[in-house]
Amino acid sequence: MVAFSCPDSAEDDGIKKCDYYYVINYEKSEIVTDGILIELKGTAICTALKQLLNTVSLFKKEFSKNMHTYARIVMRSSVPNIRATSDYLKLNSEIQKLHGNIKIKENILSEKDIELKLTK
Repeated sequence: MVAFSCPDSAEDDGIKKCDYYYVINYEKSEIVTDGILIELKGTAICTALKQLLNTVSLFKKEFSKNMHTYARIVMRSSVPNIRATSDYLKLNSEIQKLHGNIKIKENILSEKDIELKLTK
């Protein structure tokens, strides 16, 4: 597994991106990989969704090389019901095109690579 920090830079016009991107390589080959986008937030769930969506938009070509690309949000506060919001629906649509899913948890999100495809 390789982890990347995703800093906002002038090259991207200061567009806010997610905090981390992890790559899981299963076959010791650069072709068979899964990617995990991670956003850490206090309470601003809408901002988290937008940052993940910005990241997917900026790096869609690279993410399309993955077998799956997943989005994860870890919040300090309780997780609101946001599945009907336009930002969530847009992000979900993009992540599904990349054969992944979205998970949002409070405080701690722990999962094994075999659990990534599970929706809950």
